[in-house]
Amino acid sequence: MKYVPTVAIFICTFLMSTLIIWWPTPNLDPNKLHMSHPIPSEAFVNITNTTNTTDLQANCTSTIPEGLRRLRPKILDDFPTSFLPQFKNPCYLDRDVNFICLPHFFILGTPKSGTTDLWSKIVSHPHIVNELIKEPHWWARYSKRRGVSSYGMPFGKAIREDIQKHHFNEIIAGDGSASTLWDIRDWTTLYPDHADDGPPYMIADVIRTVLPKAKLIVIFREPSERLYSDYRYFYHSPTHKGMITPIEFHSAVAQSVEKFDNCTRSGRSERACSYNHDTYHDRALIGLYSVHVRDWLERFPRDQMMFLELGEWQNSCTRLLPELYEFLGVQSLRAQTVWGICSMKKQNSNRQHGPMLNKTREMLREFYRPFVMDLADILEDEKFRWDYEI
Repeated sequence: MKYVPTVAIFICTFLMSTLIIWWPTPNLDPNKLHMSHPIPSEAFVNITNTTNTTDLQANCTSTIPEGLRRLRPKILDDFPTSFLPQFKNPCYLDRDVNFICLPHFFILGTPKSGTTDLWSKIVSHPHIVNELIKEPHWWARYSKRRGVSSYGMPFGKAIREDIQKHHFNEIIAGDGSASTLWDIRDWTTLYPDHADDGPPYMIADVIRTVLPKAKLIVIFREPSERLYSDYRYFYHSPTHKGMITPIEFHSAVAQSVEKFDNCTRSGRSERACSYNHDTYHDRALIGLYSVHVRDWLERFPRDQMMFLELGEWQNSCTRLLPELYEFLGVQSLRAQTVWGICSMKKQNSNRQHGPMLNKTREMLREFYRPFVMDLADILEDEKFRWDYEI
């Protein structure tokens, strides 16, 4: 019987240890990186914080214009006023419990312009999270119904796991949703007084408010070929099983051009008509790149945006990928490693298909020409003229 107290103490100690291990912690200690398992001390070296806390404080919810708040209230009412300084990626604690992270960078662009291939190669860097879904389409589409925490928790989980794996706390994560650049379908309902001049606030305004230091990577493809690939990838023929035919594509293009022309003739600005994404026939509007770029450059400084052209990316990956890594602020990789990444199979490429009709190409080139010329002028880069001056 004299051993009973000792046995009791042992059992109590075991039970308490079990509870400590398994019971959820309501308040995570900032000094332990808010993770279920401590990080070795070497993970704390060279800690940087790319998010300027004062910038976030300046954008506190009390100073946000009512019109901007109306665009995405779930984001603007819930975003933090500062991020945790232990991390390179913008992360914070939601209600002092949930570890939430938001993107350090965005891959913007347009469908069928190489965003998936670009994403797969960028996230091959060991210090960039590669377990996330490339296109959650949250900012442009689902943030109206889903709050910041539901979007940011997968980022937090992935970053936490990578930090534990690499013992390195400068891991970053991105969002590769192409729709973030151009999709704002509900703007005419939110801002009826601006129907003629276009949306006064954009998704770019929301991101600039929440993530003022975000890095933005934009990739473009010659717009006529982009549109043809888009239709052949996303849409099926209305008359038979399989991809739409060149004749059906021509009909869709003709309706798109006619709708845009009717819109501008009605007195609405080109900008307003460019964001008039309502139907199947509005996919041509995605290729009005200069409208979108001008809007983003009015909200973000030029040095936070990097612009790529699909053909150059495909032909010069070994040169451009190190530049992208430098732009994102991650460590450079050996030339052999970069070559191996660039040699990976291209992702999400279309099946082979016949060319579009010549009359369709001519119609699209005429439609896109002023916007292509404008894009090259804005970016001061001749490669974005493609061959439209010929």
